[in-house]
Amino acid sequence: MFFIVSFIFINIFIIFYLIKKWNKYKSIILEASEKHILTDCWTSVAVIFALFMVKLTGIILFDPIIALFAAANILWTGAKLIRQSIAGLMDQANLIHHKKITEFLEAETKYKNLEFHNLRHRLSGHKILVEFHLLFHNDLKLEKAHEIACEIE
Repeated sequence: MFFIVSFIFINIFIIFYLIKKWNKYKSIILEASEKHILTDCWTSVAVIFALFMVKLTGIILFDPIIALFAAANILWTGAKLIRQSIAGLMDQANLIHHKKITEFLEAETKYKNLEFHNLRHRLSGHKILVEFHLLFHNDLKLEKAHEIACEIE
């Protein structure tokens, strides 16, 4: 029990480190590692809790019931990671990023009396790649249009 509890605390420190690195790099591998270690921690907590409940009550059924909850947690976490990985491979748009980018572009183009369309974006590691078309007035000189586009970019 002492070793299990010790490893839980060590793993918690590792989880915080991985979260810090994930916030910097937004890597699916770092997130998967963090979720894996977190799932191990919850499984260890479930084992300790099951042993405690069996010892306290003498009801042996606590062990398999709590094991089922731990297994469900592992399956749920794994399914979320697989779904997230597939979404990344399919270049699925992140709705939060889309909303922020759209709000920014609407404000900037309204301020500069322009329009935009064909907004596309995707997450690549810790970078968001954005593509869109700006619509300029016909009488605007190319040099000025380029300057405005660079400001918005």
